[in-house]
Amino acid sequence: MKLYHQMFLKMIEENQNIIEKKIEKNPKFLEKILNLSVKKSSEILFKNLNKDKKNIILDNKKIEKDFNRRLYKKWKGPIDNLEALIGISYEGGVMFTESFIEEAKKENNLVFYSLRAIHARAVLTAKECLILLKNGYPDGAFSRWRTIYELSVIGGLLVDIKDNDLCERYLNFFYVQAYKEEKLNREKGYPSYDEDSFKSLKNNYDYMVKKYGKNYVNGDYGWANKLFDKDRVYFSDIENAANMEKLKGYYKSSSMYIHGNYKASKESLGIMPNIEEILLVGPSNYGLSIPMQNVAISLYSISTFFFLIYPTIDTMSTCLIMEKFMKKILISADRIQTKMENDEMRLD
Repeated sequence: MKLYHQMFLKMIEENQNIIEKKIEKNPKFLEKILNLSVKKSSEILFKNLNKDKKNIILDNKKIEKDFNRRLYKKWKGPIDNLEALIGISYEGGVMFTESFIEEAKKENNLVFYSLRAIHARAVLTAKECLILLKNGYPDGAFSRWRTIYELSVIGGLLVDIKDNDLCERYLNFFYVQAYKEEKLNREKGYPSYDEDSFKSLKNNYDYMVKKYGKNYVNGDYGWANKLFDKDRVYFSDIENAANMEKLKGYYKSSSMYIHGNYKASKESLGIMPNIEEILLVGPSNYGLSIPMQNVAISLYSISTFFFLIYPTIDTMSTCLIMEKFMKKILISADRIQTKMENDEMRLD
């Protein structure tokens, strides 16, 4: 990173007398040749890199492929079980929806429709986490798990209350968020909708205010304001009410890997404890256990909430099978990570 800079300094040193005379005539001469040097060097570097980019990409892909093969060999058991768990949850969701959607429609069962949406998003996010874990990015998987946890807490509350009005408020809050988002985009000069569509968003928003009251649009969880009899509900209120605080500590920790704080750089999940100070800039085969276990627990919880809205032998069996896979993941992931730590201690 110093090659062209050193060449520039050497050129100045070798032509000092000439450059000094040039500067006397034009004080901006040095600035001019500096800008010219930067431009020329960048053109040369870009030309060389652009010409060789295919080889660079191929080399990187080979490194990634070799790394992923080693990672999978080490974590094969829990990775396969997590993939199976996600697959069962997905297939179970499809079959459960097909079996009971007509019944839910007749009953106007809004708990079913709310949990159906929550479950679908949880499965999608779990698949994203799986890809990150397979490629050695535990921090990224931990950050994405945070979404699944939030979904599990909200789903737990809705299932526990079993109130159509609360679920209707949850589903209709979409209109509040859509209007607020577009309003903010327009304030910044980046509208996403044409005028007619924006007017429709505003009409829907106004209707929700009229239907549920001004308090409904307060905060990110306005749909729950009436339930808690508060002007503004926070996620912690829902978390406490849902009685799902076992993963609360992990939830708080996961925020560290989303925001731009220094602690996340020093304490990446992919860096083994007590190792010499490094800053992780790529994948790691260490630290997969916590995000992997948390994804399994939260996805299992959401799937159970959804499938047991209409309990049958099939849905209960599916939940029991998922529980068995979840437990296998918890045990094997811990075992692998502990072995890696013990091996590192022996090497030290």
